[in-house]
Amino acid sequence: MRPIDKDVPEYAAITLAERRVPYRLQRSARRRTVGLSVDVERGLVVYAPLRMAQRGVERVLRDKARWILSKTAELELQRRREPVVCAPGNLLPFRGGWYPLAVEANGRRRTLSLQGGVLWLGLPARTLARLEAGGLRGPALREEMESGYREAAREVLTARMGHFARKLR
Repeated sequence: MRPIDKDVPEYAAITLAERRVPYRLQRSARRRTVGLSVDVERGLVVYAPLRMAQRGVERVLRDKARWILSKTAELELQRRREPVVCAPGNLLPFRGGWYPLAVEANGRRRTLSLQGGVLWLGLPARTLARLEAGGLRGPALREEMESGYREAAREVLTARMGHFARKLR
């Protein structure tokens, strides 16, 4: 039996419901229970106590098979999706739906709003002129959209925090 090196992740696979699921096993001396996580970059990661036998890890994986298979299926769908291209006319996500993007000049402040089933990005005239010179595509427009998303989220979250703060009083 080889010694366990807690600093080096182990890579393994298990068959769940006739499907081979690869995973990365990360052991820790401080951990007392097994933890699972699934993300796009690393796939399934299993966090286990340093001294837990491989059989114990596999037992937990079999017990959580439904959750693991569900999350790995979602991950596969996410990996297959084409990236969102930020350009006028393209569909972009906003508040739970997908809407065509329209870009317009408006005053001095960036705004992002949903009107008539269209996602409007309002930009200062100078910013819009700079973006139009680049064909209203690429990283510059994407950065403006991301800033617009952040500002829209801040407005919604500020209102929600005020609502719940009043309830706490």
